This record gives sequence, C-alpha cells and structure tokens, in this order.
Amino acid sequence: MASLSSSNQLMPSEQALNQAGTFNDIASLDNLRSAAQKDEKGALREVALQFESIFMQMMLKGMREANAAFESDLFNSNYSKFYRDMSDQQMALSMSEQGALGLADVMIEQLSPETSKMTPASVLRNAESERPQSITLPSELNAISSRSSRLAEQTQPVQLTEQEALFSSPEDFVEKMLPLARQTAAALGVDEKAILAQAALETGWGQKVIRNSDGSNSFNLFNIKASGDWKGNQSRVSTLEFESGLPVKKMASFRSYEGFRDSFDDYREFIGNSSRYSDAVSKKDDSAGFLQELQRAGYATDPDYANKALSVLRKVAGIIDSK
Repeated sequence: MASLSSSNQLMPSEQALNQAGTFNDIASLDNLRSAAQKDEKGALREVALQFESIFMQMMLKGMREANAAFESDLFNSNYSKFYRDMSDQQMALSMSEQGALGLADVMIEQLSPETSKMTPASVLRNAESERPQSITLPSELNAISSRSSRLAEQTQPVQLTEQEALFSSPEDFVEKMLPLARQTAAALGVDEKAILAQAALETGWGQKVIRNSDGSNSFNLFNIKASGDWKGNQSRVSTLEFESGLPVKKMASFRSYEGFRDSFDDYREFIGNSSRYSDAVSKKDDSAGFLQELQRAGYATDPDYANKALSVLRKVAGIIDSK
C-alpha cells in the first residue's frame, strides 16, 4: 500500500488549509452551536462538514495503521507519529471543506426537506407488513390541546388545481389544507391539527408531494401505498423504509388522486374503516395518543414517527393560533 505522504491527490492546497480552520479549534464548535440557534439551514452544512471530517480522520487513521508494518523505524518515532496524526487531522478537516468525499452533501440532501429528492417519509400502509415496535411518549405531550381555528371557520374547502397546488411556506400549507383537514377530522372524531401535522410531515409541508411518472402531482398527502386492492392510479417512486431500526432505500407504489380533497377522503376511509386503526380513532382529541396508536398499528416504519409528527403538530398549532 502506498504511503499517504506520497499521494499528491490527498494533499489540500495551502489556501484550503487556511479556510478550513484548525482541527483543535474548540471555539468553532461553540460558534457552530450559536449559529444553529439562529440559522438551522446554514448550520446544517457546517455540522455535515464536521461529520465528514471525523469520518475522514477515521479513514486516515485506519490507513496509517495498515501501512505501519512497511514504515522505517528511523521515521517512526513517537514524536513523528504525534505530529503526523496532527497533520492528518488537519488534512481531514480541509479535505471535508473541499467536499473530497461528498458525504456532507449527501447528509444535507437527506436532512433538508426543502432540497431532498427522496420521498421524506418512510411509510408502511399494508396489512401484510410487520408492525413496528411501540414507543413511549413523554407524558407531558398528551397535554396538547385541540383549540378551534378561526382560520378554518373563515375558509371554505376547495379542490386545488395542479397550478394552485404550490405552497410557498408552512403557513401557506396550513392555510390551504386546514379546511379539508377539519372536515376529515370531524368525520373521524379526531383533532384536525394532528391530521394536518401528518400531511406536513409526510410531504415536507407540501414541498415533496409524490409525482406521477409524467411529472404531474399525485396529490397524495399521506403517502398511502397502493396495495393489491387499490384500483386507482398509482406512482412508483424511491422511498425510505425502516427495517430493524435502520433506513433502507426501496421502490414502492403509492396511490395517486385527482386532487387533495380525494387524498383527504381516502385517508378518512383508510383510517376510519380499518379495525387496525380503531384504537387510534378512539383517542379523539388526544393528539399524542392518536399519533402514538397510529404508529403502534403499523402506519409507518419509522420508529420515531409519532415524535416527529408531534413536533410538526406544535408548529401547526402555533401557525393556527397566530391567525
């Protein structure tokens, strides 16, 4: 195996070293923590680069250990190892800044709903699939209230066209979808904000609704799969499923509708007419209990699905209450 010091491709430029900072700069971590509170999107890239740097350090360390048997004792003292390790750590940091591995870019794509090309939710919608492990939610989450929305009272449900099915922000998504969510919730006897939070989680606030093969909108807000008994249109796309707690990329078929109203209507029938989700529906205005029981019944394979939905629900409630 060739020595790392002889590889010109791995050596970053002096300018890159200056831009990357130093590997032992603890202050930069404090600055990153502060930046995350002010600008989550901007801090995400910095965190991803730090992760890639750590991975690069582990890789370089493994290569050094594998190459140790071929090194000369003359240049293999404790002092040389010490300074060599420092150099490797600094090199890993600068290489991550240059995107040498591309790992940071992949992490940013997967963790950013606005930029991800992959279906954000990993879902399980057929009775044949295994039920995931149940989860325990903090007791204080059950205290989430279900206050009525003045916005929903003022806005009548509409069937959005392809061009209208665009959402400029989470607030825009809530304003347009809340009337339909409220109708569906009334039919099921549950909290409309919990249903709206599910739709927001599944589609990244409407930014990542599944597309048909021709590029048109599937209007599938809840990412319900097209199982064997589904007779309507469907779309086959790449999605993430969780198996034994680990995400796995798979191809799956999802239902396609003529509009968002059809999506809500199908969700109402899918949840309301299935004994599988009867415990969830029985929770009524208990949003935390409703989402927890949906997960226990196998609605999603993500082991943290209910917690994520509750986090989105808090934002939904905040948007509604601000109107």
